[in-house]
Amino acid sequence: MLFIAWRQTHPLAGGKWSGAVAFTLGYFIAYFVAFGMPPFPPTDAMQWLVYLTMAAMFIGLAESFLQTPSWAQWLLRWLFSFLMLWFLLHTMVTYTWGVMKGIVWLLTLSLMMLLFWTALDNLAEKITGSLVPALFFITAFGSSVALMLGRSASVSQLCGSVAAILALGAVIGWRQPKFTLAKGATAVLTVLIFGFWLNGVFYAYLPMVTAILLMLSPLTGWLGEVTLIRRLPSWQSVSLQLIVALLLVSIANIIALWLLGLPTVF
Repeated sequence: MLFIAWRQTHPLAGGKWSGAVAFTLGYFIAYFVAFGMPPFPPTDAMQWLVYLTMAAMFIGLAESFLQTPSWAQWLLRWLFSFLMLWFLLHTMVTYTWGVMKGIVWLLTLSLMMLLFWTALDNLAEKITGSLVPALFFITAFGSSVALMLGRSASVSQLCGSVAAILALGAVIGWRQPKFTLAKGATAVLTVLIFGFWLNGVFYAYLPMVTAILLMLSPLTGWLGEVTLIRRLPSWQSVSLQLIVALLLVSIANIIALWLLGLPTVF
């Protein structure tokens, strides 16, 4: 899907829409192979994430095809983030946090998700090619390892499937300099990766500090906009951004390993 959409000679070339469709279909196939068709209504957070990913696909398609004001995009993203968090964490609100504490958690996490979504989307708009997919591949692969350490093997496998698509995206971006994850792909990727982290932190044993470090890792692409780093040759700047992302992911997993040890059961 990504390759066809970004061929220069194809009628649909340059389609930001392709990321929304490709990542959604890829994740759905991975989930279906592993667990079968999720029931509706869903009964757990990972089943909800399948349908929420499909909803995010339509948001990504809308942002790809329609010109909307920035404030409208922010509002839609925040409302969707809040609703997503409610569907994934409503059992925590009901049985653990209570209403007031639950509202604080949902508001805080939805704002974090909104900022991550916007920062990633703006980065993907600014930097085309293979860098952003490569940075997010590092994040997704590192998250898969961290989730395994957090005693959540099934979520780790699903996260690995997203990492596989991102690896192909990085290859396509290397061959097609105009390739971008902006709009369509970032909507779906944000929902998926946040869903994995939430599941690991609140329903398994993933340390919160590990999730935060993983969240920062794909945003190291913004280091390229720092004046001092912009003066470096391109290969040095890109190498520095990738190295910092790898360091953050490595530290995140070292902390998880230190706090949890190697997994023996899942």
